[in-house]
Amino acid sequence: ATPITDPAARREIMAAILADLHQPGDLAAWLDGSPLMEIAFDGDDGAAG
Repeated sequence: ATPITDPAARREIMAAILADLHQPGDLAAWLDGSPLMEIAFDGDDGAAG
């Protein structure tokens, strides 16, 4: 696992997560209180499927 620490990337990803939940959320609170990691699995070529 690799931590995602770039503020712009974190904001983009967290905003998409909140939008997908279809519930109001405090993006700033999520950014401040939620670690974000990129997980890669063996044989993962990065293609969505």
